[in-house]
Amino acid sequence: MEPPDYQMPMTCIYENSHRAREKNAQFIHECDICTKYFERWSEQDQIEFVELMFSKMSHCQHSHVSTFLGPMLQRDFISLLPKKGLDHVAENILSYLDAKSLCAAELVCKEWYRVISEGMLWKKLIERQVRTDSLWKGLAERRGWIKYLFKPTPSEQHPDHMFYRRLFPKIIQDIESIETNWRC
Repeated sequence: MEPPDYQMPMTCIYENSHRAREKNAQFIHECDICTKYFERWSEQDQIEFVELMFSKMSHCQHSHVSTFLGPMLQRDFISLLPKKGLDHVAENILSYLDAKSLCAAELVCKEWYRVISEGMLWKKLIERQVRTDSLWKGLAERRGWIKYLFKPTPSEQHPDHMFYRRLFPKIIQDIESIETNWRC
């Protein structure tokens, strides 16, 4: 008995790949037709059609679509808010960040840096710490930088954003020094 012939003749391979190309051309033609119909439909009809297509797809296909859509759906809403005249909303969102996160947020892009800078968020972070932590309050009073916090007196103007940006690490250094001295 002869072993089965597992090799396909070259003509079969050519015919299969040729048929695949023909099918591909047919697929492209059908896609063009579908796209033309799709573009004519209302937005609601388009949505319903896509939902119908999703209902016919496998889990694996859903995964491919999800991977494709992921980057399209990502939005930098912090940068978009000021363009809509909502700087105060962007500032409010970023004001909840701790120091490490605020530092990272400054590096995201120029718009985030601008929102943080113009919103004086480092100043607000220091003020929040002074209001809630007695050590911070004591340091602010002893070191004299409390006069730069909260509402300025009518004759004084507050420093710019960079003053507070540079002040924060100095405060942390003072706190670490105090804590180290108390441990000894």
